[in-house]
Amino acid sequence: MLKTKLILLSFMLINDNNDHIYRYVVSELNKRLVNLTGEEEANLIDDYLSLTKNILSNLLRKYGYYDRLKDILGSNYDYKIDCNRITWKMLILDDHYEHIAFTDGDDKYFHVSKAIFNDFKANGYENINQTLDNYFNMFPREAGIAIEQYGNGMRLDIDKFDKFVGEPLIRNHYKKLHKDERQQDDMKEFLKIQAKQTQVMQETMEKITKQQEERNRKGLFSRLFKH
Repeated sequence: MLKTKLILLSFMLINDNNDHIYRYVVSELNKRLVNLTGEEEANLIDDYLSLTKNILSNLLRKYGYYDRLKDILGSNYDYKIDCNRITWKMLILDDHYEHIAFTDGDDKYFHVSKAIFNDFKANGYENINQTLDNYFNMFPREAGIAIEQYGNGMRLDIDKFDKFVGEPLIRNHYKKLHKDERQQDDMKEFLKIQAKQTQVMQETMEKITKQQEERNRKGLFSRLFKH
């Protein structure tokens, strides 16, 4: 997201001022990377875009854009977390939710089976348990996504996971499954009611037929005794 905003920012500066923004930033980076201060090194470890944002901040001040766009540059972009986000999203989508499960009555958590990593052996992953560990540890601890890791998989928070990947993948899947279940339950209930109505109608028709036969017998007897 930040990278996209920085690109848009560059286009704004290009359209309004000149077409040398990219060259200028690269040139300044090359100069400053040669002799980094201790503070700059520490900042780069925390945020590898810190130097780039510093250069852009100075450029924004020069052209009068800084106050309007300083919040964008103040954001902290974590490349590793962004990669993990994409990795998890692709894992779920490529699996087509086959190894995703929910506990009845629980709409807060979902389970990911370790079997989701079975095909990874062909790609050089021999130890599925280690792969399970690696994927579990991709989530930032402070985000509260990873709840529990166990022998056959892991338990994750539905909405916090969706926030992490940037779209409601698991929540939508949960709603779809429960919608199908509700439709099936509704159909079962409808068929049950329909069967009951059919039974009542049959019993009613049998009763009417029996009453009619009884009246016919009484009518026959009365005619016979008259003669």
